[in-house]
Parts: sequence; structure tokens; C-alpha cells
Amino acid sequence: MLKISPLLTIEDAYDASQCFIEKYYNITDSFDGGIIASEMTLMENNRPFDDAIWEDWLEALATIKPNEKIDLETTRLTIEEAYFAMIKFLEIYCSMGANNDFIECVAQLKTNTSTILTWQNWVDSIKEITSHSPRKRPYFELLPK
Repeated sequence: MLKISPLLTIEDAYDASQCFIEKYYNITDSFDGGIIASEMTLMENNRPFDDAIWEDWLEALATIKPNEKIDLETTRLTIEEAYFAMIKFLEIYCSMGANNDFIECVAQLKTNTSTILTWQNWVDSIKEITSHSPRKRPYFELLPK
């Protein structure tokens, strides 16, 4: 049985969030889910193509850890903190104009009433991300169907 580390790095949490959103896209074919999973894919410099995505991620982390300086090397998150950071990140995305189905999904994640994605999907996403040695970053490309 794969054991999950009690603390995640900022990169682990980011990658697990992308993996989780990709699961949502694969289940629902949601336009917004596909766009954000694709936008979160990292370039060679370990940052998304659009710097705003990374800035939104850091903003979400700051709301989860308001009394801590967010540092890529030292900041650690519990799996619960990482989950709520992902939700905050998605709320930021939705505030810029998302489809109603995606906005509703994010609201359901926040209230733990989602029937599409569950806590177990989150745990599975973390396991997928943290099980690779050496570390393997996720890649998602939105292709026309």
C-alpha cells in the first residue's frame, strides 16, 4: 500500500491539483477543466506558460497560510491545506469567467457535496504525483476532439 507523506511541497500540491482537475476533465469533458489543466502544464523552466497561473497559485497558497511567507523550498502543506489551496485557486480562476458547470463543481468541492469528484480522487491524485522516483511532473495537452 502506498503511503502518502503527511506534508506536501508547493510543487506536489500544484501537480496534484493539476492531476485532480485532469480527472474532472476526463469525466466531464468540461471546457474549463481542460483549459485550466492545460494552462497548468509546466514549461522547461518549471513554470506554466502563463505566469498569471503561477501567481494565482501563490495567491491561493497565501490565503491558506496567511501568517507564513510562501517559499518554494521550505513551505509545506498538509493534504487538507493543499486541497483547500486548490479550491481557492479554482475560485480565482472562476472569478475571471468560467462556465456555470465548472463554477458549480468548484462550489460543490468547497462544500464536499460533489458527486463527480471526491476526497478519494484527491488522495489518488496525490498518490500519482508522489509515487514517482525520480519526480515526474504531469503534462496535459488539450487536444481537439
